[in-house]
Parts: sequence; structure tokens; C-alpha cells
Amino acid sequence: MKRQKGAALVEVAVALPFVVSLFIGLMDFGLYFHQQIYVELGLHDATHAILQDAGVASRPDELLKTAKKAANLANLELKVSREDEFLRVEVVAPIRPLLPGIRYLGYPDRTVSRAYVRIF
Repeated sequence: MKRQKGAALVEVAVALPFVVSLFIGLMDFGLYFHQQIYVELGLHDATHAILQDAGVASRPDELLKTAKKAANLANLELKVSREDEFLRVEVVAPIRPLLPGIRYLGYPDRTVSRAYVRIF
């Protein structure tokens, strides 16, 4: 009877770190996708504001101010640059995983979303 209890305790002690790491890894990827949706929403709001204000303000720095106000970007980095008749809007957000070692497995350190807006 004591051997069975001891064997079960050893099995739990061996399996528990793997199970906990698996759940934390799942939470990390869930947080990553949540952050990606947040970035996409910020990009959508920023490009919408740029399209509404494009006729009034033609310089990228003015459009950047308008987009930042409209998108309510707290910890996101927003870049606006002009390329011929297009505006390139880029939103970047840093990501910090719960497991620091997951970066070595290819986990990204930031999420980036870009959109090109054609201005006439």
C-alpha cells in the first residue's frame, strides 16, 4: 500500500512541471492572439481616422496626431509614412511572455500590423 502511494507521488512530481508549463504556454499564446487583435483594432481605428482627415491634413505628422487621438493607442507604437500616393500605417506592440524561456522556441517579441491607404 505504501509503495503505491509513493509511486503515485513520484508520478505526480514528474508530470506536474510539464502540465504546468503546458498550461502557461497555452496562456501565453492566448495573450499573444489577444494582443494581435488589439493591434488590428488600433490599426483599423488609425486608418479610419486618416481616411477621414486625409483631405485636410496631407503631411504624415499631422495624420499621425489624428490617428493617435482616434485609435486611443496606450502602449502601441504608430508609424505613418508617405510613399507616392499611398500612406503606410504601421502599428507595433511589444509582447512579454509569461515563460521567459519560450522566446527561444520562436515566440515573437512584438506584434506588427501594416496597412496601405491610397490617397488621391
